[in-house]
Amino acid sequence: MGFDNSRFTFNPWNDYFGVVMQQGRVQLDSDWNEWLAEFVRRIHAGTLDILGLAGVPSTTPYGFKINAYHDTAGNHLTIGTGRMYVDGILVENHGPVTLAQWNPALAEWSTTSPGAAEIDIDYTDQPYLPGATIPGNGPFLVYLDVWQREVSYLEDVSLVDKAVGVETTGRLQTVWQVKLLDISGVGGVDCSTPDSQIQSVITGGTLIQPSASLLTTGVVPSASAGPCALSPVPGYTGLENQLYRLEIHQGGSTTSTPPPTFKWSREDASVATLVTAISTVTNSAGVPASQLTVQSLGRDQVLGFNPGDWIEIVDDYLELNPPASNGQAQPGELHRIDSINAAANTVTLDFTVSSASFPVINTNQTIPSRHTRIRRWDQAGAVYQSDGATVWIDLDSFGSTGIPVPPADTAVILENGITVAFEGSSFRTGDFWLFAARTADGSVEILNQPAAAQTQPAASPWNAATAYAPGQVVTRSGTYYICLVANTGNAPPNAAFWAPQTSPFGIHHHYRRLGIVDFTATPPKVSDCRRVFQPLANPGIHVTSILLGSSPLLNDSTVTVQALANGISVVFDTAVDPAIITQPTASNCPICFVAADLPVPAASGGGFNRFILSASVTVASGAINWKPAPAAITALVNQIAAGSPPLLARLTLKGNSIWAHGDRNVYLNGSALGVLNTTGGSPQSNLQLPSGDGRRSADFETWFWLISQPPVTLSASTVSFINPQMVGSPVAAAPITLTNNSGSPLTFPGTGISITGANSGDFKVTNTCGPTVAPGASCTLTVTFTPTATGTRTAQLSVMVSAQPTPLLVTLTGTGIQPLVNVSTNNLSFPAQTVGTTSAPQPVILSNPGTSQLTISSLAVEGADYTLTSTCGGNLQPGQQCTINVQFAPTAAGTRTGDVQILTNAGNVLIQLTGTAIAAVPGASVSSTSLDFGVVLTTSSSSKTVTLTSTGNTQLTITGIGITGSNAGSFSQSNTCGGALQPSQQCTITVTFAPAVTGPLSAQLQITTNAGTFTVALTGTGRPPKSETKDTKDGKDRKDNKEDQDKHGHIEKIQLEKIQVGTERPLAQRFSSPPETSGEAEAGGESAMKSAFISPEERPKVGPQG
Repeated sequence: MGFDNSRFTFNPWNDYFGVVMQQGRVQLDSDWNEWLAEFVRRIHAGTLDILGLAGVPSTTPYGFKINAYHDTAGNHLTIGTGRMYVDGILVENHGPVTLAQWNPALAEWSTTSPGAAEIDIDYTDQPYLPGATIPGNGPFLVYLDVWQREVSYLEDVSLVDKAVGVETTGRLQTVWQVKLLDISGVGGVDCSTPDSQIQSVITGGTLIQPSASLLTTGVVPSASAGPCALSPVPGYTGLENQLYRLEIHQGGSTTSTPPPTFKWSREDASVATLVTAISTVTNSAGVPASQLTVQSLGRDQVLGFNPGDWIEIVDDYLELNPPASNGQAQPGELHRIDSINAAANTVTLDFTVSSASFPVINTNQTIPSRHTRIRRWDQAGAVYQSDGATVWIDLDSFGSTGIPVPPADTAVILENGITVAFEGSSFRTGDFWLFAARTADGSVEILNQPAAAQTQPAASPWNAATAYAPGQVVTRSGTYYICLVANTGNAPPNAAFWAPQTSPFGIHHHYRRLGIVDFTATPPKVSDCRRVFQPLANPGIHVTSILLGSSPLLNDSTVTVQALANGISVVFDTAVDPAIITQPTASNCPICFVAADLPVPAASGGGFNRFILSASVTVASGAINWKPAPAAITALVNQIAAGSPPLLARLTLKGNSIWAHGDRNVYLNGSALGVLNTTGGSPQSNLQLPSGDGRRSADFETWFWLISQPPVTLSASTVSFINPQMVGSPVAAAPITLTNNSGSPLTFPGTGISITGANSGDFKVTNTCGPTVAPGASCTLTVTFTPTATGTRTAQLSVMVSAQPTPLLVTLTGTGIQPLVNVSTNNLSFPAQTVGTTSAPQPVILSNPGTSQLTISSLAVEGADYTLTSTCGGNLQPGQQCTINVQFAPTAAGTRTGDVQILTNAGNVLIQLTGTAIAAVPGASVSSTSLDFGVVLTTSSSSKTVTLTSTGNTQLTITGIGITGSNAGSFSQSNTCGGALQPSQQCTITVTFAPAVTGPLSAQLQITTNAGTFTVALTGTGRPPKSETKDTKDGKDRKDNKEDQDKHGHIEKIQLEKIQVGTERPLAQRFSSPPETSGEAEAGGESAMKSAFISPEERPKVGPQG
């Protein structure tokens, strides 16, 4: 976020001490900001010079201390609260506010008051790295990234005084982020490994290096912006004084895809506002787009938002949360404004913003804590190279989201004659440059690395025929020549040579290592890379570590007398003067001694006497070495029996008698605070080192507990073979170390090293001890367990040694297991099965009745006539079972055999398979061999069915069903048969007789199958349709009949009721067809009422018959 500033004038090369205000003068923000920059640099440089590149003050010794642990939720890192200085910048982890206490030294609430206990925050809860996670097990280089962030009222509303109502100032905030760099691909990384060794091996190693991007500015000759332009010569032609901000949007290298891009603002990107809601609408182009509800649309058209403007939407999460892949800040999204609704304070964009990057809650409201905001950038339209004719990019083209960074030595025009040119191979998101442009003289602030201006001879880039304006840049192979005065068509009289472009104005990242964490170890291994320093007041010598031999000696730890014989070294941060030892040959040093508390009397321990051990004390540069006399060790061994309670011993150094080499005014400040340590199981009081509490001198004291070791020790008293072992299968345990703690060679008399006990035959021991073991030496015993039976097996390892009368015993235990396999049957017999068919499955139950896992290495069937499926998988636990299903699918007739083979770690099982296969014989039958349809009118039809049955033991295949014969056209068929019938299945064939002609007709229904061809004879008679009455006379006869009907009509009426066909029938039947002909008449389509009409030939005769 930029500020509304006029310019930034601070230049450390000017050596200005401060800014002096004069009366009656205009107050400028640039003067006030230069004074602040001078003051900040004074503190920054002074702190860097005094404290060095990085350090943690001893007043807050836990500052940024890294701890790690495992739990059921996974890996965890914690960060200690306190202060740290990085490149002279104060960085502070304030910790949780709920644990704050009043700090009287700083008069503020703090979690780091003097003497406060360690308080940590979780890595995922750090304030400036939202969404932090631990990506795996590492190992990781844990480092601190420190940078400064520009904060306005958009990020912190409290910056606006409610009495004024407007923002008056901005803030620069120190941001610290603890980050992880995976170094699993680099071996042997420690706190001192050079950065170059890391970055040359792993991707991302360059993240901890400064930005490599460079930029310079210039001007090109261009026409005046108009009659109002103040500049009389070509240069900056704008009408307003501006502070330009150019910022890298999308980081990357010159070869990356997509390429790095930049954006620019003439108002230092200060035109910005909060976004309170995001919804989706349709914009003026008819496409879905985001509509932003904003806090303000700006002061006016110049310092506000307008359609066509480029805006960037961003929030705290994007700004503070770099992706792990490249460590760069994430840019916001660039969009163009489509339209603005001033009444509703809404801005509609060209497209939708990412819902993942900018989530909303409730009714499309943005999340307040993320401070979602938009800022205006002023690039627009076509961007030209410095020649003013070559288009570098057209921002109005579809998909444009920024200006691609041009190649080195290629300048592009921003606006109003201003040009910029880049250098460097990589660019980081957020890198920015500021430069001022002024209308009074058309000048543009030139950004170059400082170098003395000097007169140069005419250089090849200059063209004598070209007029150059002051400030114009000519480049050649990375060298920049700036014209200082206008030339007159010749080589310029004075040219300034400047070094290549300048580094970014910001963002400057400062990196320091905090530690190395390896989660692959249990517990996680942590190395502290911080450096804790003492205050400058009352400088002193400080204890940094204590060594017992070559191993650390911790306060409150247990130490054997034998180990104490190796001596103690106390290491300091400052060289000690050897002259502190005034009696080098004395065995009782007054300034460095170890004393043990001996019980008095020895039997009851009613009190203690201090027993100071005789020893020699020497000084070796930065350490004091204490070495006990052999007599002192012997005395302790006599005082401490093996297994008896430990004795308390103290190491004391007298601070007022130990001074620095070369400066006898600097003394030992040995004051060290106790710290409770619970990581080792039982609580232990350790010391916080380095020592020191600001006093001029103080004694140093640490205590430990002395025990005595037996003359011979074994590293284990019990060896338990935890994992059950297969009977007859050997396994070796972890080795046992035998150590000779005595002062004499150790031998193995009598039975020596042997196995005894109830199951001694199940165990075997080998060793590397040989006949003797020298004093202080060790050898290895290895026990092998080979169970001979199942169940718990026990024995003892017996070691008879010369140093003691009784053997050393190690209890040996192990468990023998034996898997078993059982099947429900060893034979499967299948009933007769037709060749080509598959039987129902027959199951075999496979079970494990043993005491250990049954491993099934193979399950297969032999014989092409059988198949199997199973639920067995690869293992069966004790008591489990699974099912094997076998099916019989014979491929040939006769007796067919096979077997199922089961291979397991408990032995192999064979299941015999037998079955009888019968040959496949198809068969078929038809329900009728002929169909007679009788008499059917040619205008009608009649249907009959034939049933086809599969009578064989295999599939009946139907290859054809059709009508053949001379009159096949009068018959047709349809069927339900399909292409095949399984044994006993049936289908129906429907034959329809529809006579096409009259007279007797015949054909055949032919069914062709793999069981033969079947023929059904088809017969029927076709008859023409009858007329509605039975008149057969011509028209004349019908006329005579009509007269005759008139004459005898009354007779017909009487006779009509007496007409009978065959026997007497009821009245209802008298008008229906005779029984023997009703079917035929019905088939012919005649109505039953037809018989009520009588032809003249059928009428009764009345009157004379002559």
